[in-house]
Amino acid sequence: MDRIVDVAGHARLVLLDPPPSVVQAVARRFDPYPLVPATRTTVEAGAPDVILEAVPASAPRPRFVEVLGDTGDGLVTAWDGASLHLLAGACSCELPRIGEAGPLRLRYRPDFPVWSILGPVLGPILHGVVRERGGAVVHGSAVEVDGEAVLLAGWSESGKTEVALALAAGGAPLLSDKWTVLAPGDGTVASTDVGVLPFPSPLSVRRWVIDALPELRGALPAVARVQFAGAAAVSPVAAALRVREHPARGPVEALLLGALEGALDLGERASVPVSRLRRLGLAADAPTRERRLRAVVLLQAKPTDAGTATDGRGSGPLRSAPLRSAPLRSVDRRWAARRLARSAEAERRTWIDLLGRMAYAAEQRPVDDASGGASGGASGDPGRTELWQPAAVRAADEERLASMLTGIPIVEIAAPFPGDPRRLADAIRQSLSGMTARGETEMPVAAGDRRPRP
Repeated sequence: MDRIVDVAGHARLVLLDPPPSVVQAVARRFDPYPLVPATRTTVEAGAPDVILEAVPASAPRPRFVEVLGDTGDGLVTAWDGASLHLLAGACSCELPRIGEAGPLRLRYRPDFPVWSILGPVLGPILHGVVRERGGAVVHGSAVEVDGEAVLLAGWSESGKTEVALALAAGGAPLLSDKWTVLAPGDGTVASTDVGVLPFPSPLSVRRWVIDALPELRGALPAVARVQFAGAAAVSPVAAALRVREHPARGPVEALLLGALEGALDLGERASVPVSRLRRLGLAADAPTRERRLRAVVLLQAKPTDAGTATDGRGSGPLRSAPLRSAPLRSVDRRWAARRLARSAEAERRTWIDLLGRMAYAAEQRPVDDASGGASGGASGDPGRTELWQPAAVRAADEERLASMLTGIPIVEIAAPFPGDPRRLADAIRQSLSGMTARGETEMPVAAGDRRPRP
């Protein structure tokens, strides 16, 4: 049976003839948006924007004219003269022809690991649909404060999830993690305000965060507890090997350290269903209800006082040195919009790499080309194709976000990462408590502590 999921009211995904494994993977990935059977009522509610279609095993295999190998991005693709296919062993998934009118279609053959493309490929495609509908998907988490939303954004590994969970533990339940939809109000929120909705993404929790936020222990599934226990056992051994200078390590030690580092990478993070947080009151009820955007907090991971930095591996002691008395500073909305757009672009790198491969393979060839005259170049609307290119997407996001953020309080807070997220959460909470008037355009910061306008 076909299935449908509506994402934030801005993008509709339809699954055609999905096997049970794909239904389960999509249902888990797209929580809190329900994956429902495609009945007459759901089909008539609106046309699909994106189609994920299972190709019958009996269908002929595509005939490729060019293979584009791994360039260090972990991708292997092939071109059939009109479409790019992502390869996984002997299986393949045909990627959308962006310039074509109508729904964007991904067609996967049996045994293709569909779960592997839900985040890095299907996610950015749905981001593009949201953009076409007038919204923007930003790289950030969000929490609910007094019925409104506070966005926590920043570069990867700046502490967005950790600070959001610390705020949730203090009474501001989690709305979304990693990706958040911003769009003009849809009726629940006034059209003059900015509405906030979650974009589906699994919640990933680091082991060391549990020490800082013991409230999360009750939300850990059994597999996460096993992961963290294994990482706790391996971490001291890896730490002991790291302290030895590289020339002093023998080949066996180097091999062992590499294996331990790989085990730590797997064990230090665990996926936690948001529904488990909701049962503990740490995630918002009615998560698909739009909230008004109240404020934006940009997180900046700064070096330690000694000017050093860490890659964040292992648990390590949490930094507990007090923050400066005024750690937050107001920032210009256009500067913030540029940061938000560039951070999101960096997180979409797999999809951007695939777009680059499409452009390379689709270059027009002379008619006497040795491939038999395949001219390449997908047919369709070149204007739509251009609007999906990275530079155009970044420019559109910057302009739209700068407009949306007019009148929204925006602040930046800098602290080393990893660190104790409770201290950042306390600083944010104190500044939010000073916003007594709805629509106030600045959160309380120290006089003169503002990022100058570029």
